[in-house]
Amino acid sequence: MKKTVFIALAMLFAMSAKAQTFSASYDNEPLGPTDTLSLKAEEEDFEFKPHFQNNSSHNIIARIEIETLNETTTRVMSTCTGLLCMSGPASAPFQILANSNYTDTHIDFMVPEDAPMGLFRVHIYDTVNPSNETQFFLKLYNKNATVGISDVAEEASFVAYPNPTSGTVNIDYSLRNEEGEVRVYNMTGACVRSVELSGSEGCVRMDLTGLPAGVYMYGLCDGQRTSGMKKLVVK
Repeated sequence: MKKTVFIALAMLFAMSAKAQTFSASYDNEPLGPTDTLSLKAEEEDFEFKPHFQNNSSHNIIARIEIETLNETTTRVMSTCTGLLCMSGPASAPFQILANSNYTDTHIDFMVPEDAPMGLFRVHIYDTVNPSNETQFFLKLYNKNATVGISDVAEEASFVAYPNPTSGTVNIDYSLRNEEGEVRVYNMTGACVRSVELSGSEGCVRMDLTGLPAGVYMYGLCDGQRTSGMKKLVVK
């Protein structure tokens, strides 16, 4: 009897935990925590309108935060929910009803004509229980760009996300040459991970599973030296 009660409680807890989750979508396409959405801003003033779903059986007071992950002149002007707009990359707390799809969100960006591709993390969470959350990544191109192939800088550029990470990291890169390598170093200077790059630009995924939690450095290697070192945090 006790075992049966324990199993029933465990199942109830699991169902409750599953119910207390968000999901996100854009243009009817679902967006998971590791998904990256690429969009082109046809005007300098760009309105981005994602949808969020409260999959739980109770109302949630949520908040949206947008984090800029690379160096770009594209910036968040305001984050709006309903009739309330907040200046900058975070919304005011707002309510999403139980088992409801919230569509009254828009994030206003300023995208200069010559802006480099902007990489952003869009994060929504329960203000009462912040571990109840979801996220996705947004690549935003200027109106003169060709999405996916035109953000080649004169100098090599790269960015890893999510950062901090607990396992796998995505690396967006743009090279002056056709080949190179991203290397991850521990704080003693030893190379602990590497991944080859193919072509002058793209996105690769690196598995950091097994690395001890801590601070690392990563950079681009052209076969002779590693340059542009940046910090990478493993949780």
